[in-house]
Amino acid sequence: MGLSYLLVLMFAFQALLLAVLFVFRKTQNRQANILLSLFLASSSWLLISSVLYWTQQLFTVEYIHFYWIFHIPLAAFAPLFYFYLRNIVLEKRFVPKKDFWHFIPLLYTVISVMPIILIPAKEKLELLRTHQLGKYTYLLIPHLDVILIALMAFYGIVIIFKFWKIYKGNRDLRIWTRAIITAFFGCVLSFVAYCILYLLGVVTEEQDYAANLLLSIFVLVISYFAFNYSAIFNGIPIENVLPFVKYKKTGLSKNYSLELKAKLEGLMKSEKPYLQSELRLDDLAELLGVSRHHTSQVINEYFNSNFFDFINTYRVKESIKLLESRKKEVTLSEVGYLSGFNNTVSFNKAFKKNTGLTPSKYRGLLLNTKQSLN
Repeated sequence: MGLSYLLVLMFAFQALLLAVLFVFRKTQNRQANILLSLFLASSSWLLISSVLYWTQQLFTVEYIHFYWIFHIPLAAFAPLFYFYLRNIVLEKRFVPKKDFWHFIPLLYTVISVMPIILIPAKEKLELLRTHQLGKYTYLLIPHLDVILIALMAFYGIVIIFKFWKIYKGNRDLRIWTRAIITAFFGCVLSFVAYCILYLLGVVTEEQDYAANLLLSIFVLVISYFAFNYSAIFNGIPIENVLPFVKYKKTGLSKNYSLELKAKLEGLMKSEKPYLQSELRLDDLAELLGVSRHHTSQVINEYFNSNFFDFINTYRVKESIKLLESRKKEVTLSEVGYLSGFNNTVSFNKAFKKNTGLTPSKYRGLLLNTKQSLN
């Protein structure tokens, strides 16, 4: 196997590893993680199939079952990304009863290749060698791969028209959305370019390698932006994720920003919005009556923090009050939930970051101090 395809294979396994990581990643949007994980797994499948084909490993007993079934990830690739982006951007979940028709091509593909999949490996090799495998592909539409790539291109166009301007008033999320859409469109173009060369009958191994390398890079770019979405959505500036993006001020005057700072501090003290476990930057901006970007700028400039840490600082202070006033009356997990945290892991992590101690150690110190005084 050449070094070039070892590189593509490395990218394929990296995509597979990221797919597993997103499945187990603890975020509020579980469905989006699963959709992205399936998208990455499909990408990995396609890359591995290509490497097996060009290295002739596909025509061995060990890997012959990959033959023809590359149509499956090809059919799933675009719909999975579409529903991931729709889930993230519009907060509209995939509902099987309403959205199943997007996966009709995938269902047809699975049914069509099933007769081939069920053939034992050695028999399949013999049928391939004697050019008799075609009788098991009677359900497959001719040039199905070309049709699926055309469908993929259609999804790419739909995604651009539907989501490109969705965050027109929000610079950070607009950059995030356009970057991840551009990366997906890069994937689509790599497939389309390969498809055109294939139809012209001039595709070479070098061209196939280039197409797969581009696909690998664009898939990793999608993974990178997907991994950082929660941070950007909750107020971390885009320049912290993309160092080459220059920070852009929002045009707040000094006096107005100081006024917003005082208003924010008063809001946190009087209304305690941080006690809401599902509080988002948009919610806080709405309470302040300003844009989320203005809110983010005030937090960044005057509190030297991002939205996550800013809110968690208040939650930790609240938990300390609960621990000091109620001591043994509530469990540590209850203290976390009463303070606004939605899980004990986040509570423990934030508490230690702000105090240097875990909640249990802090409670232990309080109890020991009380016993000493007695």
